Amino acid sequence: ITGLAYGMGVTCHARYRYRTQSWPHFKGDGSVKVVVSDSQMVVSADVVSDEEQVPVAVAEGSAVCRAKIHFHSVDFSGGIVGWILNLLSRTIKKSLSSELNKVLCDTLTTAVEVNGTGLLAS
Repeated sequence: ITGLAYGMGVTCHARYRYRTQSWPHFKGDGSVKVVVSDSQMVVSADVVSDEEQVPVAVAEGSAVCRAKIHFHSVDFSGGIVGWILNLLSRTIKKSLSSELNKVLCDTLTTAVEVNGTGLLAS
């Protein structure tokens, strides 16, 4: 079985606060807007059939996932910290994409392996 999702996108807004514990003791807040676009995921798994070739279960350990989450933009506001974060936005986008790809694939492969057999039975 294979599931494919492509052309996915989402826009998120969030607020953040910061406060340093040591010198120079500055604090503040700001906001961030994250735009994800043109993203895709593919999840597949092998299916076990009975003697009549009717699918009855997902083969254990067979789920495979590939995700490509594209962070179009990550824009921070909020004084000098927002400015500094915007300077680092390329690195932040790369890290977010890598981690989100990993979390999504871990979650999806687990869901397919745990719930796939039940879905085939219904």
